[in-house]
Amino acid sequence: MTREHLCRQWLAWLLLVAGYFLFRANYMLGFNLTPSLPQHVFLIRYQDTVSRGDYVVFRWHGGPPYPDGFKTTKRVAGVPGDVVSRHGRQFTVRGQVYYAKETGLTGRRLEPNPLPEGDGRIPHDKFFVVGDHEYSIDSRYLLVGLVDRRDIVGRAIPLF
Repeated sequence: MTREHLCRQWLAWLLLVAGYFLFRANYMLGFNLTPSLPQHVFLIRYQDTVSRGDYVVFRWHGGPPYPDGFKTTKRVAGVPGDVVSRHGRQFTVRGQVYYAKETGLTGRRLEPNPLPEGDGRIPHDKFFVVGDHEYSIDSRYLLVGLVDRRDIVGRAIPLF
């Protein structure tokens, strides 16, 4: 780039830089590296409202295999006030049944979410999240449990 080019195109460069910082303040790109969801790239809008059926990015606090604070993406199956029915390793949310596996793909034993047997309501500021893959580590398991609203980074919009 020459000085002459910068002098002629200063407004375009200024708008480009301002647009970059504006985008970065409100959005980020996220990549799904596991088979838990069929999509691989997400546009994440920080601090967006979250509804049932949305994809969300939240901070992981479940310990290995991921470090504390690792960001992961799942789909919201249950919102505050929804009833979750638990019968052993079977969870039902709004008529949709989710089964918790006894062991993961690595052969490690998976403990189910410690929700009490029977029907219970999702508390205020908590969400029941799931992945689409049968071995997705999500709210069916103790490692994740119900996700707290304060751990949600934002809403994820699948790109591809």
